[in-house]
Amino acid sequence: MPIQPQATRSLRRIQVRTPGNRLVTHFEKKKPTIAKCGNCGQELKGIPRERPTAFRNLPYSQKTVSRPFGGNLCSKCSREKIIEKFKDIKEFPLEIGQVCVKTAGKEAGSVCVIVEKLDENFVLIDGQVKRRKCNVLHLKTLDKKLEIKKNESSETIKRELKALGFEIKEGRKKEKKALPEKKEIKKEEKVAEKKEAKKEPKKTEKSEIKKKKAEKPKSKGVKK
Repeated sequence: MPIQPQATRSLRRIQVRTPGNRLVTHFEKKKPTIAKCGNCGQELKGIPRERPTAFRNLPYSQKTVSRPFGGNLCSKCSREKIIEKFKDIKEFPLEIGQVCVKTAGKEAGSVCVIVEKLDENFVLIDGQVKRRKCNVLHLKTLDKKLEIKKNESSETIKRELKALGFEIKEGRKKEKKALPEKKEIKKEEKVAEKKEAKKEPKKTEKSEIKKKKAEKPKSKGVKK
């Protein structure tokens, strides 16, 4: 039995049978309720069920899901929200140059272009997203198409999307730092410096030996 202040209904009471065949009550902290979708009330996947103190100390990557509306809406409701934003969504064959919207994953809601068709289930995309392999089920086609070649460069794709009126964020380019110039020292100067460095310690050693000899007291003769 815990101390009196802890024996409250805020703790869970669990009946446990001991090896001596006795029933004992164990008191444990209650877990919080499961995080649910704000729209349909379904359980949210990927969000831990922890006490507020433990949840506060978790890293950000473990607290929520890295996608639009992550931690508030489930994947199904977040897809519906993204589709509502785009009015010109229509079903078109997934061919090279077809403009699409990504409806799942971290980059959901961004516009992309099909660069290459890998197989029936996967395509290669580029545009507002990084060039990557994407599942066909995570894309919705728009009523627009670009005339590009297979494996077109990302610069030309971004230029074409800008012409259609889509915003494209350009990443920051790192400036190369200029390295400090090395001083050119001639071989003759290096040799002269080495010789001077060798001579100096010898002189100091000789002067120290002479000083020690002068400091030593003369031994006095023992009287018989």
